[in-house]
Amino acid sequence: MAGMLSVPSTVGHPRARRRIPPRDRGITIDVAGTILRLLVGSTLAAWSWITRGRLSLPGLVFFLLYPVAVDRTGRLITPWLGVESALRRSFPFRFLAGFTVLSLAQFLAHSLVPGSLATQFLILAGLVETGWWLRRRQGTGHEPERSAPVPAEFFLVVLCLLAATCWSRGLLVSVDVRGDSVVFRNWIDYLEHGNIIARFLGGESLWRMGNYALAGLPTPVYHYAGYLPAATAAVFAGSTALDAALSTWNPLGNVLIGLAAYTLVLPWAGKWGGLCATVAAVLLPDASYYWPANTHLRYHWLQQVGCAGFYGIASATVAVVLLQQWSRHRSRRAFCAAGGWGIATFWFKAQIFAVLMPLLLGLTILWWPDASRARRLALSSLAAILVITLAATLIHFEVTPDFGPSRAYLEEYNHSLARDFPEGICKRVYSATVQELGATRYYVLSIAIYGLASLGVWLPLGALLLVVSSFAPSRTYGALPCLVVLIYLVLYACLNDYAIVGHNKWELIHRPIVWVYFVVASWCGARLYLACAAHSWSRRLVHPATIAVGAVLLLPLPWRMGRCIQEGKSFWRTSCVNLAYPRGLVESARSIARMGSRGDLVQDGHSDENFLVAGLSERRSYLARPTTFLRDKSPTVRAETELRKRALEAMKAFTTREQLDAFARQTRIRWYVLHPDEVVAWPAAVLDHPAFADRGFRVYDLRPASPRLPAT
Repeated sequence: MAGMLSVPSTVGHPRARRRIPPRDRGITIDVAGTILRLLVGSTLAAWSWITRGRLSLPGLVFFLLYPVAVDRTGRLITPWLGVESALRRSFPFRFLAGFTVLSLAQFLAHSLVPGSLATQFLILAGLVETGWWLRRRQGTGHEPERSAPVPAEFFLVVLCLLAATCWSRGLLVSVDVRGDSVVFRNWIDYLEHGNIIARFLGGESLWRMGNYALAGLPTPVYHYAGYLPAATAAVFAGSTALDAALSTWNPLGNVLIGLAAYTLVLPWAGKWGGLCATVAAVLLPDASYYWPANTHLRYHWLQQVGCAGFYGIASATVAVVLLQQWSRHRSRRAFCAAGGWGIATFWFKAQIFAVLMPLLLGLTILWWPDASRARRLALSSLAAILVITLAATLIHFEVTPDFGPSRAYLEEYNHSLARDFPEGICKRVYSATVQELGATRYYVLSIAIYGLASLGVWLPLGALLLVVSSFAPSRTYGALPCLVVLIYLVLYACLNDYAIVGHNKWELIHRPIVWVYFVVASWCGARLYLACAAHSWSRRLVHPATIAVGAVLLLPLPWRMGRCIQEGKSFWRTSCVNLAYPRGLVESARSIARMGSRGDLVQDGHSDENFLVAGLSERRSYLARPTTFLRDKSPTVRAETELRKRALEAMKAFTTREQLDAFARQTRIRWYVLHPDEVVAWPAAVLDHPAFADRGFRVYDLRPASPRLPAT
């Protein structure tokens, strides 16, 4: 434990300690920052061009301006965070901090101030630039013209951009037209993500627009902040929301995850140790590629199909790094900022927020500067009392009446995972029950296999490095990976998260794997670097040139894995990716996106179970995904879903225009997509005049039959 709690000094590569004459210092911080911003912006523009086949001038201007606004935001706030010089001068740390603050500012402006997203972004960017100019004029934000060169960070950003391109290459061109069918090679959830992005584009707050799948119900609380960059790109580039999700939301998240791995270990592992952390977290295969090879616990696949994890990790990383700064330098500002970033993580990825807050609480106790054992024990007891009180309150007020451990729930989850294990002992254990194996044996085997299946080689390697680091002269923050894994496994074995989340099971058990794997892999990569740098016989393995060449040689791995990463190998791949839809249905949905306004309601004749019509039309639905909402824990949602299903079935039997008038006024549906196999009794005056028709699919505008009412 002593090794975990000690405060190390900043560590760098031994050869990086030599003083370099000013004439040989190369690229200065300011020049390097300008080049890096241009690289990020031009790469964002290239991704958009590949996806859409064209790039507008406003789009190009935005892509070049956005990294500048993010970096300027980071430069403005980092001096107030109470962090050490290595972080203040670090482009990755500034970029992560600036990105999260700018995204939250955009989200707050969108929620409180009327107006277009483009106008709000330009105003925010102008305010940031004005603040930066005033600070430099006053001398408070001025940096020396010449300072240490940054070859590691320059190489890091280039590596992250290349790796992001490799991972996203199967996504940038993912729509394939085959005769009368259109195949979407992206994961099915991207249609929903595209609809979420579209809700930022109408100039109206998403809180006033209400539910996107059950229009009229309240807007669900969700991690919306991570969608703002893609939504802003869609406005400037004039792209569809789905294209913005494919070309900006996913690749930009891949870049952020590489910068986050570097930043997480920078204060104690140095720049080249940070680069090793990025290599471990971004370039190397995860645990699904070798034994025990569970394809549902697949880090890279889960990140690529649910990109909000990228943005949640970016925010969580800043929170953990700031807490480290409080531990290292007793900076109260860093401590307060860590709490702020921890809370903000909810708006980037709620599932990561759920495991981050207990982590920050535990790290605060373990990293409390110069705290005695008695104080740590008292703080731990207080934390335990707070957790128990919170759980008891939830149960007492019946917020989550079945909150807590549930053997039946764990067995159900294990049986689901068993489908994604290859034949062998792991599949047999996860297919068994507690009665068959006995409670103790069942839990021990399940937890051990779950840890190995989630983390793979990083779990035993991390344990070995913890032992080695406890005897090393310079010891690192070993409490971080230990607590992260402990929280993850405790939630797996003890939490019935369906009682908290709603209609999807295992949200708080399964999704946090991306955070756990990221932390452990990054920590192991950096710790392995320090272990090699500490001995003369292994120092050549971590020479900067060796690390750089090795990283470049590893790029073919994400290039190969990224080709089919959307597909994955899980049991669900056959129903969630590479899905073919009738071309007439696709064109009908796209036609709605070009007509009317974003406040319109759309209704698919088959209730849009895959969210295709809503995703491509970029409109809210009267009823979509009824199967999903019928398993929601809220009786109100279930009852409303049943009511709307019956209303839509009755509507198909209407024989007069007056009946359609009344129905349209009541439901506020404007666009109805009629499938070729649907039988309706509508009058010929309506059926013979669709607003759009293609290959048997027809789109009807119900507005002539119903005066337009304001959106709910």
